[in-house]
Amino acid sequence: MKVILDEKLYYEIWNRIEKEYKFYPSVNKKIKPFEFDIENVCYQLNSYWSIEQEKIVNDIFKKISNDDIYALEWQSDCFEYNPNENIEFGYHYYDKELILRSADTSKVDVESMRRWDEKVPANFGFAQSLFNFYNKPLNETLFEAQTKVIREIGEKGNCVIVGRNANTILKEFDGGLHIFVHASPYWRMMRMKDKMPDATEAKISDEIRSIDKTRKKYCSYYTNTEFGVADYYDLCLSTSTLGIDTCVDLICDLAQK
Repeated sequence: MKVILDEKLYYEIWNRIEKEYKFYPSVNKKIKPFEFDIENVCYQLNSYWSIEQEKIVNDIFKKISNDDIYALEWQSDCFEYNPNENIEFGYHYYDKELILRSADTSKVDVESMRRWDEKVPANFGFAQSLFNFYNKPLNETLFEAQTKVIREIGEKGNCVIVGRNANTILKEFDGGLHIFVHASPYWRMMRMKDKMPDATEAKISDEIRSIDKTRKKYCSYYTNTEFGVADYYDLCLSTSTLGIDTCVDLICDLAQK
């Protein structure tokens, strides 16, 4: 499996999906996200896939295609893989799937989890709307659930976990490799501009600053550490200096040692 890093290919794929299948993203379950000319079934994933379920889906793909398959997620990384080949290194990748797993663990609905993912309570004075029925802020419920899920995943080994303070949560685990990937503000802005062609550079820069500020507060509030400071990682890599491919190669080489 490999992440589609080529921006041109990324947009070619999504443009085709939007043009040929009338893709319309929505959280409304009554709205179908695609229009097909052939008989089809659309499934909504409300909980995470188990390893057994993932194997069943992969076996189905093996039977219907020998070609590479694109795995797409709206406004996120896309992947290309062949169901007949083994995943390199045998590592499982976790990013937004952690939200689904945490929602399943804590019995909080997925949309609430998405809304408060990597956020802290505003002004630390919890509004009543942010509390669950145990009178605990949803932020706290989410963090506790994600911590539990991250530790369970870490105990199984061979995994890649993106963000969510996993470097601190798993700091006592043997064999962990904690990496912070960063880039210059200009490089980040230009990369996002490719993904958001209709947005102005000023709007993109404001969005980047807002996300960074939120993540710093989240990291400080829950772990009492500082986001992005080298002391809390084994390795820091700059994609704007080294390039994405070089960073990927370095990480893969270290993961095999």
